[in-house]
Amino acid sequence: METIQIGVRQTVFHKLQKLATPLVDDTSSVIERLIEHWEKNPPGVTASAAAKPVQTERQFWISSRGEALPVDAALRARYFGKTYPAKVTLNGIEYNGKTYNNPSAAAIAVKNTAGTKGDSAATNGWDFWEIYYPQTKQWGPISALRRAKKIDVQALLQELERL
Repeated sequence: METIQIGVRQTVFHKLQKLATPLVDDTSSVIERLIEHWEKNPPGVTASAAAKPVQTERQFWISSRGEALPVDAALRARYFGKTYPAKVTLNGIEYNGKTYNNPSAAAIAVKNTAGTKGDSAATNGWDFWEIYYPQTKQWGPISALRRAKKIDVQALLQELERL
């Protein structure tokens, strides 16, 4: 496993140590557990909002880069005059019976279906796909969600400082 060395303030390191299980955790596993908690409980939920009854908990598929898309969201792509539907699942983007681990891989699959092969099929999936917004009954680019839902590691470290 490849590791990257990062610097944290001593106060943050001591807080990480307090969260660690002795002889089991290292700094990386504690941070990973905090990120998992953060993903399940996104920041920005106020105490008053948390006190309100919630009908259903919204689940998100989280990409390897930290972008989030809501599970069960309808996606579509328009390519060469045709519309190609897809769906977000807990495991990724489901298109044509297969699940892809990122929007670009799913976009390439659409282009391959349409007959585009090789380098010509390469595309940025975040620009390729649209998502349906039930509240407005409109479609919009998923790239807007990419900016809105990316996990902010710096904010995570700041949150640790407040513990």
